[in-house]
Amino acid sequence: MINYEKYFHGKTIWVIGCSSGIGADLVLRLAQLECNVILSARRKENLDLLKEKCDAKSSTRSSVVFPLDVTNFEQIRENCRKVNTFYGKVDVIILCCGRSQRSQWIIVDPKVDEACFRVNALGPTVLAREYLKTMKTDENGSFPAIHFVVVSSVAGVIGTVLSPSYTAAKHALMEFIVRDETYPREILNSQGYFRSLALEYTAKGVAVSIVCPSLTFSPNNVLNAFTSNIDEKNGEVVSEPNAAYMSTARCAQLILLAASNKISECWLSETTPVLLLCYFSTVMPGITNRIVQFIGIERIKNIRTGKNVV
Repeated sequence: MINYEKYFHGKTIWVIGCSSGIGADLVLRLAQLECNVILSARRKENLDLLKEKCDAKSSTRSSVVFPLDVTNFEQIRENCRKVNTFYGKVDVIILCCGRSQRSQWIIVDPKVDEACFRVNALGPTVLAREYLKTMKTDENGSFPAIHFVVVSSVAGVIGTVLSPSYTAAKHALMEFIVRDETYPREILNSQGYFRSLALEYTAKGVAVSIVCPSLTFSPNNVLNAFTSNIDEKNGEVVSEPNAAYMSTARCAQLILLAASNKISECWLSETTPVLLLCYFSTVMPGITNRIVQFIGIERIKNIRTGKNVV
């Protein structure tokens, strides 16, 4: 097993979606490894504070802030060009952007479906494609080595309650194709897209690791989650984690460990039942729903809202 400190040391890493939560912890760990860290998210004030913490941990003080809204595709193109010009080459791009959801399936406004899919799936997809376009290939069509680390969710492996739009964005069927007027190309969901990217370009210098965390204690994630209404945020405050929640620091550590060992896909959870459900849904999908019904939908809802443990 490769030590992640050795793998990432001194590399240029672009982390998208790092203003809080898992992304922020990833950045702080990378700063300790003397990496050139590029910080991107919508909230510049949060990024500036994070940069100060990074510079305090790194002797090279080599972090830089590039504010970015992943739902703005023109801004993505511009920032990909800027980053490539500024650094010449990025070694690893960590796509940690996303926004969760808390809503019953039947009452979701279609505008929420569209917005949730745009931030959780289309944004990472477009960014990866646009950055690859900035890279020069050799005579065989191969890229300089680059590694995409996609922070997805166990919702990309199994269905989950109270997050229908979010689950669709992480777990959309391979046949489900979205066409966007401002980006008129057929694009699959982020996980399906990156599996396709790996199949097509692994032999041409592009590595892909998909990491799927389960419940992680990140209060902002729940607070700012989509609901059934496009104009609302969830507003729920989760002040104390229960035993089912993984800390963001531990999650960041495991993401870097998986990426450094070039694991194509891994699932992260503090509790064994979640991992078993992922396994069953992959190899025996027919019985997964029966298992969920046996556990009980209300119990699963309580687990997701921090009121119970697995």
